[in-house]
Amino acid sequence: MPSSKKPIGILFLVATILLLVVGFLALVSASSESGARAYGDPFYYVKQQYLIGLGVALIVGFIFYKIPYRFWQKTSPFWLGISLILVLLAFIPQLGLEGTSSRRWLSIGPLSLQPSEVLRFFYIIFLAAWLAKNPLSNLRSFKKGVLPFLLILAFVSIPLILQPSTSIVVLIGLIAVTMYLVAGMRLKHLIILLLLFLILGGCLLIFGKGYRLERILITFFPERADPSKLQQKEESLEGIGSGKLLGVGYFESVKKYQYLPLGFSDYIFAIFAEESGFLCSLLLILLYLIFIGSGFSLAMNTSDLFARYAVIGLVFSIGIQALVTIAVNIGLLPVTGLPLPFVSYGKSNLAIMAMSLGFIFNTVKHRN
Repeated sequence: MPSSKKPIGILFLVATILLLVVGFLALVSASSESGARAYGDPFYYVKQQYLIGLGVALIVGFIFYKIPYRFWQKTSPFWLGISLILVLLAFIPQLGLEGTSSRRWLSIGPLSLQPSEVLRFFYIIFLAAWLAKNPLSNLRSFKKGVLPFLLILAFVSIPLILQPSTSIVVLIGLIAVTMYLVAGMRLKHLIILLLLFLILGGCLLIFGKGYRLERILITFFPERADPSKLQQKEESLEGIGSGKLLGVGYFESVKKYQYLPLGFSDYIFAIFAEESGFLCSLLLILLYLIFIGSGFSLAMNTSDLFARYAVIGLVFSIGIQALVTIAVNIGLLPVTGLPLPFVSYGKSNLAIMAMSLGFIFNTVKHRN
């Protein structure tokens, strides 16, 4: 990597390491009560995440760092197909995770996997390869560019909607449109896509699962929502507010004691804000913004179009998930069920983060 680009790579690496450190410290505290209550061990979730999950993550991250990124470009249709098969396997009752009504998890013996995370990763790789091989004239054409783009996106989204996993579908849609914009989408086509997505979203609310509309009401029209469904949002906001400027102190959270049952996963930012306060919460958001900005800079400083689009997609995937999860915690967006990257408990998500980082650093290593 040229010396002028080294500071960007170092900044990206430092931001990643700091996010992992913050994540470890946050999870130790946020999961202690849940671990002690469910398993008699306050460090149960930490052990699962960093003894088992991190071990797997390091292996897959190393694999993606060592294998030249062009291998994934050439074989992207195969891996997209494999990830779609994994999503479909979760619909088989014998392979689905017991005790869940949705079909989001695949369980094989002691191992459990969220196939939608794998699908999101390999869809980004596939889309980057597709964008890179198409000339700009095709990408700016509705028939040769936008229409195939929509058909592929629909093909990937339908099994996720059936799971149901609406938040992942929305996330994949945002990532895909962002990648296409960087590649050269026309503004009028962007407007058409946004209108189409709004129409499809409205249809999901009207004809789909009732919980989607309920979550919209809880967030934007709480006076019309079922009062019994407002507790989680109110507890999260109370926790964040009680942290004030400097927080109540490490391990001193009150909300992690049953008030926020997913305080070590979906609502870990609320526990973090309660214990560390507004200033540290702001610094955490700043870390994510540095991660996104330096990652985008790494992508734009390469002449290889596939590497550029893939890195933008992967960085944006992590960054937008972080910002959406934080927005959910502070009541700006409906509940999504998405973990906070590098911070929340979730072995599948940790493995995907490692795959993404391994791929990104491989593109930096092979850059001219």
